[in-house]
Amino acid sequence: MNISRISRISVIFVALFVLAPSVQATEPKCSSDYDGQYVSHKPEVSSDLCAVGSPSGKIEGDGSKSNPWKWHCYDEQGNEGDRCEAFKELCGNGKIDSGEQCDGGPDCNNSCEMEAKCGSADGGEFEEKPSSNLCSVGSPSGTLEGDGSVSNPWKWHCYDSAGNADNKCTATKKVEEVVVEEKEEIAEEVEEEEIVVQEKTAPAASCAPSDYSDIKGHIWHDDNRNGVIDAGETGIEDVTVELYDSNGNEVEEDETNADGKFRFENYAPGKYTIDVHGHDRELDGFTIVYENDANFNERDQIKLKCNNNHTKTLFGYDTGASVEGVGGNSNRPTTLAQTGGSMWSYIIGFFIK
Repeated sequence: MNISRISRISVIFVALFVLAPSVQATEPKCSSDYDGQYVSHKPEVSSDLCAVGSPSGKIEGDGSKSNPWKWHCYDEQGNEGDRCEAFKELCGNGKIDSGEQCDGGPDCNNSCEMEAKCGSADGGEFEEKPSSNLCSVGSPSGTLEGDGSVSNPWKWHCYDSAGNADNKCTATKKVEEVVVEEKEEIAEEVEEEEIVVQEKTAPAASCAPSDYSDIKGHIWHDDNRNGVIDAGETGIEDVTVELYDSNGNEVEEDETNADGKFRFENYAPGKYTIDVHGHDRELDGFTIVYENDANFNERDQIKLKCNNNHTKTLFGYDTGASVEGVGGNSNRPTTLAQTGGSMWSYIIGFFIK
């Protein structure tokens, strides 16, 4: 073999080594432009959904928090990466950003995605028909109805960006002090005496059944224990919730739906107690980590008004250790062995539930 032929062979090997593509497996990754983001419509299947790799052929879900749009990214060998997900944009970007208003409380980070809400004018007294602070979330209806009296208060609704109305908001006319002069006859001598009478606002009259209100609430798995229903956190289904009147009488029971929500409909104004069933098996293995009043006793005492549905009762639960220093429910047992009881105690607990 001559030197010229050896040189040509060497050149060919060098070219193959330099020009051959590098076959190195890369882990498929979701695109940050879509994964975990709020978007206005369901994403189309395209390479934009994956930063590395290609998306699955079908996007599942409806875009809600409990069922987001979902897909996977795959590498060239068909290996599946982590699940990617996106949410439907409901109000702006679906979040409370810097400079945007929030009504405070546990619903703060979700107020754009929840029902429109009455503003600070709701339930107030005014000398004239109110025109500001009508809605804390959403926009008010065009005209306020009523005359401002206790029996016929000023009424309006708040609407979210989708046009859905919140509960009816109300306000009344402020009653001013009145000076009354009375004449009083003493014996045979008549004297005139000025008597100043302060007219007090009449107590709120019982409203008609058509103006009774609903009581709503939410029980969910607060995985990060921050008291906020975050993306990916799910409701706890089939939990029994009891409603008691001001005399301690149980008036109704309800079970949470697939989203962890419960509801008691059409109740007269007054004081009520919402109580999570103490023996509910759906909460076995959970401990209470969030309540509106921070008492951690799985109860919420509320005051219901006419035409004003109550929607703010929240109970957050998580697995693991109980909240330090509280007197509420500690870890619920998940098995008979964890209870330390006998088979009879298990049977008795079953029938108590």
